[in-house]
Amino acid sequence: ENVITQSMAERAVQAVRGTVGGTPRVDQILELVSDFFEVSVDELKGPSRRAHIAQARHIAIFLIKQITNGSWKQIGVQMGHRDHTTVLHGFRKIHTQMDKDRDLNDTINKLMSRANTL
Repeated sequence: ENVITQSMAERAVQAVRGTVGGTPRVDQILELVSDFFEVSVDELKGPSRRAHIAQARHIAIFLIKQITNGSWKQIGVQMGHRDHTTVLHGFRKIHTQMDKDRDLNDTINKLMSRANTL
């Protein structure tokens, strides 16, 4: 079964950090998610609650936390000056959905692999 475990995520993060260019920057991760979901970076950082934009935003938050291990507050500032609890909620939402949604797991894996090449 294609379930991402904590250790798999940590290995993926270690793989990303081990690349020649170092850890991808937040702006690079946002561009990656923006291109993948066909929404603008401004939409990812903006206030829209439309489902596809909010989902893309939550995935961006999840990837930023996994890859950069920035603080919730730092990520909140980078995501349009959101409160740290809002960012934490987005992360937890994706983390919980990944347990039940194989397609979401595949999407996260694809994005992590692409982040590896940044």
